[in-house]
Amino acid sequence: MAFETLQPGLLGIVFAALAAAIMSTASGTLLASATIIANDLLKPFFFKNIEDKMFLLLTRITTLCLAIIAIVIAMSIKEVLVAIDIAYAILTGAIFMPIMLGIFFKWITGRAAFLAILVSIITVFLSLIIVGPSSTGTIIYAIILNTLTLLGISYYDNNVAKKKNSIDSTRTE
Repeated sequence: MAFETLQPGLLGIVFAALAAAIMSTASGTLLASATIIANDLLKPFFFKNIEDKMFLLLTRITTLCLAIIAIVIAMSIKEVLVAIDIAYAILTGAIFMPIMLGIFFKWITGRAAFLAILVSIITVFLSLIIVGPSSTGTIIYAIILNTLTLLGISYYDNNVAKKKNSIDSTRTE
């Protein structure tokens, strides 16, 4: 419809605006994701004493890797609604329960949230392969396993910490 109603100059402006919106969204998402991965996952676990210049390089490499992964995924998914469905399954299955339970219950641990997110992401991908991309079962399986992992590991972490603290407090030096 745009080809038939708009003159060539206006059509170019519309496509330039569309490209700008896509690039803006992609750059913001890539930068946020790479910063979170580099700052919250890679730095504390693998690069504890990294210098600022090396951390900047690490963030750039992470951004490049994420961009390549995003391009491969985008080229393999042919329908926009399927891509949205997959993104929604990952987001809902992985993030919803750790955020909600973390807000309302103090005893939910960060380690449990991290492991629950990993378990649910793996569950989503396996379910997408087995059941298919447009299935509500994918989200349900991920939320159930996410919640069980979150509650189980938080319970374990809190009991181990309590036992360790009670043993440490009874020791005399």
